[in-house]
Amino acid sequence: MALSIKWDCTYKCNLFCSYCINGDLLGNFDNEIDANRLDVILRDIESHYEVSSMHLLGGEPTTRKDFFEILQVLEMHKISFGFNTNAIKLNDNFISNLMNFNFLHDVTISLDGPNSQVNDSIRGRNVFNKIIAAVKILNKAKAKNNKNILLVINTVLSKDNSHLINEIIDLSLELKANQLNFLQLIESGNAKGNGKSLSQEEIFTAINVIADRYPDLKDKLSIVPKFVMPLAYDYSKIVLNKDFPKVRHGCGAGINFAFLDNRGRLFACDRLYVGEIDKCSFEISPENHFDAVWDRQENGLPFAIMESDAYMNLEPCKDCGYFKSECFPCPLSCKGVHRVIECERYLNSINAKKYNNIYWNAICRIANPESNVYIIVNTKNLATIKLNSMSYKIFNILKKSKASSNNEILHISRELNVCVNEIYKLIDYLEEKGFIKTGQEVFMRCDDELLAEAA
Repeated sequence: MALSIKWDCTYKCNLFCSYCINGDLLGNFDNEIDANRLDVILRDIESHYEVSSMHLLGGEPTTRKDFFEILQVLEMHKISFGFNTNAIKLNDNFISNLMNFNFLHDVTISLDGPNSQVNDSIRGRNVFNKIIAAVKILNKAKAKNNKNILLVINTVLSKDNSHLINEIIDLSLELKANQLNFLQLIESGNAKGNGKSLSQEEIFTAINVIADRYPDLKDKLSIVPKFVMPLAYDYSKIVLNKDFPKVRHGCGAGINFAFLDNRGRLFACDRLYVGEIDKCSFEISPENHFDAVWDRQENGLPFAIMESDAYMNLEPCKDCGYFKSECFPCPLSCKGVHRVIECERYLNSINAKKYNNIYWNAICRIANPESNVYIIVNTKNLATIKLNSMSYKIFNILKKSKASSNNEILHISRELNVCVNEIYKLIDYLEEKGFIKTGQEVFMRCDDELLAEAA
């Protein structure tokens, strides 16, 4: 099995960004592992697992005096790698040295506004112009050396810049970026309690803006909307009637993903790292090898939570097609939680549109040969279904309604004390079998109207 590692290689930084999630850790760079120690750690890990990739973060990775020695170690181990950077140190000489590495996959540059006024208010004075200059040097060096190094732009969306998504996209195109990641602002670290994270309505607005641009960008710029859940795709398709990039959510924490801190301590993920645990016992050393660290009970916690009944029955996740395929809600964040509110908000909007109008599309014949089991035939296509007494009761309510909307479905759910998702499943089943159609701007029609049409 291959392991992907995210490495906070230093907590030293030459900026102090207003939203930095590691703001509380900056300055803690005593006893950081050097290139030789990294080599020993990788050899230990590779005696058990292949390391498929490593991404360097911080702090600012390029502030390390041994930065290129570290890259040499990764090159020697033939590990695909990339790094995040604020681009301050990316001058001609620095970028020229980068061109010597064959396993360098990407350079990910943080850019939080389309101009100096917005970007520098978030990241610091005179940073914007340095970013633009660095990107131009990087692009020139890539062309000269025939290097296929990805240029990735990271933009953390907040109340300060979400209204400028179009302009950020335009600038990314101008800079010849390969990928633009829109990230979620997490109110932690320097951003703790700043109130700058997006509301659900602001997220919906951002989705709409990206969806408007997406069709023309597919072959020019890869947009990765990491600030949303996979259900955003369905929201855009059903509610907005627009295409939208698909996104995966979550990671394989403790299975095929690991987090390494600047002192060589290995954790299933960085959220476990900031928890209340004895971090010293997670340090990989000659006395404490990788297998002992990786086998610690705490590093198995994310997996244990994901396999628990509580996690498997998360609302509305348990009935979602993305759950545990493209979407893995953070198990540590979900511990003790029964529902994922963000996904509920997507579904409320989707269902309000999808089930806004339902109309009858069948002449039915009904039999009740067994107690509490109803056999129903669609005489238009001869589809036959069996319903229990509660499903049949809902079936009749829908059938007798002149106009059935999502609000009515919610009312039925409350009146009958039935989970609304079970009603949605029944409606989807009836639509699949050709009994009804949904989402049409028409009224529901009864059998008599269908018979009149047939005549």
